[in-house]
Amino acid sequence: VYPDRMLTNLAATGGAIVSERVGAALAPILGRAAARDLLGRLAAASAEAGTFARALSAEPRLAGRFDDERIARELLDPRHYLGASAELVDRALARYHRDA
Repeated sequence: VYPDRMLTNLAATGGAIVSERVGAALAPILGRAAARDLLGRLAAASAEAGTFARALSAEPRLAGRFDDERIARELLDPRHYLGASAELVDRALARYHRDA
């Protein structure tokens, strides 16, 4: 495993790889359906904007809610998005110890 290369590959998506995380953050603000629709539009707009991050930063409905630093740090940095991985590992280990 080459962590630096992995980060380079992840960065090549311009943040789109963590769009699920972005959707989870937007759902309480916009509603689940509106967040999903917005993500689709942002994905399409990211080609024109240059990156998903730029498209997200330029979205008027999010003005004042997420500044560029928060978008980069909290929403688009894959190192901060582990989803349910900790819970899944704990469950797998508990099952292993129970069945061993």
